[in-house]
Amino acid sequence: MIEFGFVDLGISFDGIDSLDPNGAPVHIFGYEMEPFCVAKTTVMLEMMKDVSTSPRSIVEEWMSSLWTQATYNTFQSSANVILQRAANSSDEKGVHEKLKAILNFLGKVPKMPRKEAITFQLKGTTIGDLLTFMQCCSLSSEVDRVAATRYYLTKALYEDEETTVGSVVMCHTKEEIGIKQLFSSCTEAVPSFAHLSSIFYLSGDRKKEYRKASSSFMGRAKDYLEDKMENYMKCVHKGTLIFIPKLGTVSANNKEMIKEVKEMDPFIVSWSNIIDYIEPSSIHAIAKEISGHNTIHYVHSCNWTSRVYGTDILDINDKAKLFFYSLGLITCEQSAGIYIGIAENAPHHYRNICSIGLGRKYVDTFFRYFFHGEDVSCACFASKCPLPMPYPFSRNDATAFVVFAYKESGIKFGQDAYEF
Repeated sequence: MIEFGFVDLGISFDGIDSLDPNGAPVHIFGYEMEPFCVAKTTVMLEMMKDVSTSPRSIVEEWMSSLWTQATYNTFQSSANVILQRAANSSDEKGVHEKLKAILNFLGKVPKMPRKEAITFQLKGTTIGDLLTFMQCCSLSSEVDRVAATRYYLTKALYEDEETTVGSVVMCHTKEEIGIKQLFSSCTEAVPSFAHLSSIFYLSGDRKKEYRKASSSFMGRAKDYLEDKMENYMKCVHKGTLIFIPKLGTVSANNKEMIKEVKEMDPFIVSWSNIIDYIEPSSIHAIAKEISGHNTIHYVHSCNWTSRVYGTDILDINDKAKLFFYSLGLITCEQSAGIYIGIAENAPHHYRNICSIGLGRKYVDTFFRYFFHGEDVSCACFASKCPLPMPYPFSRNDATAFVVFAYKESGIKFGQDAYEF
């Protein structure tokens, strides 16, 4: 399996419950252009190998500006283990020099006191980001609104007596080697279904209902992340999941990477939202080059609406604007009812409200643009629409998700097929 633009753990984390911990090993090769992201994930995976490391420690490393002493100790020892292993290795490729510089820095960072870490995060917060505060206002409970706002301001997913140390990856910068202030938001990382009002989830060996595990919005987010991480770590410990993060840029000029991936004969290639930044012709040229007989490609686009006319309320006739605004309001109100703690009349920018209906009207136009001249089969596994139900904490309600395969492979998606 290939993960382009994996950032942290990519879809391997989202789909970990589909992997049998006692099954055959699955190898995932991740390619990411940002050295800091690769270094961070490399340390995270090394931390997981230690059976004494808790799922919470990994989630702290990933999502929180405050760590426990145990997380700090495990993180730094893991960074140094990776460097020592590279120094003793005869592999000429080994660890990239950019990664070595970052790991060497991270492995020696002195402890930052809790108060100093919070101050560092507050100084780096963009108060003018009205969207985030509107998202927080979409929560019906005052306790939830305060907790979500505090998390955005402090980045402290965990804030208790044990979290006494500032995050090494979120509270330290050194731009000359590629370390910038970093923040992975748990409100975006946790999918909307973790907050559904009436559904049970199976994860690992446990049956867990997140709405009962915690009555709070942030509590459900932590429960979801820790539960998933526990299952992820179990697969790592048993050797069922082998994730190998690599430094690499997706480009037609990167012949070495293309050749390497092609030789792996991948069964799944995840592109993240790279299609937002590369022309369709270039994506397909690379995709067809690396595809084997059983390769399925998974992509999503956050910015597709900028490629298709008619998806912005300012594009359309004045007489139709009220219709699409009303349609968006009704859809938001209906979708709020399926989640716990989401207000029916949550604040949204009117253009975002209108894009809910307009996006569904014109998303097929985007697919016709993206797949122009290509003979493919497509699928949408969640529903017959590639756009998810509106959810206030989504990065973008108009994000389009689709799976495809080139027809020459003979792959068909049956009842999940999506025709555009």
